[in-house]
Formats: sequence, structure tokens, C-alpha cells
Amino acid sequence: MKKVTKKKKLSTYEEMILNPKVKKDLDTGYKELVISELVLALMQEDNVSVRMLAKEAGLSPTTIQELKTKNKLPNMKTFFKIMNHFNLKVSIQKENGQVMATI
Repeated sequence: MKKVTKKKKLSTYEEMILNPKVKKDLDTGYKELVISELVLALMQEDNVSVRMLAKEAGLSPTTIQELKTKNKLPNMKTFFKIMNHFNLKVSIQKENGQVMATI
């Protein structure tokens, strides 16, 4: 007698993530959230205002505000300027086919 195995029903999330466009959008949104949360945490920890960070990092206040409100993912140059302001070093390496950043 053959054993019949039931196929597990996928959750709504599991079904959505199978769509490459949805997965890409979710991945992008997650990256934006992580970077904006990092910038916010650093600003709060050091009690740095938007204008102060913008001036000292050589960026516009609009750029910093967009990061805070999660409206824009910074380019690498902007990201490094912000990290330099907080005296943080960023290491980027490729591991198992994925690019990993360590701060």
C-alpha cells in the first residue's frame, strides 16, 4: 500500500514570495528599512540633528531627512559619508555568492 502524503498548503506570504517581482520589492523595502533604522539609531545615540549631520557629512538636509523617513535608499558615497561622520568602518565582502556588509 502506497503512503499518500499531503502537500502542505503554502501561506499567503509563501505564495507571494514565489513571484520574483514581489520578492524583489520586499527585499528592497527591507534594505531601506535597515539602513534608515541604522541612521536613526546613530543620530539618537549621539544626539545629532538632521541639519548637524548634513552639514558635518557634507550632504543636504533633504538627503538625511529622506533617509529618516525611509523614502530613499542612499548611494554608497552618501552611506560612507554618514558612516564616517559616526567614526564607523564598513567592510564589504562576498560570501557564498552574496555581498555582505559589516559595520
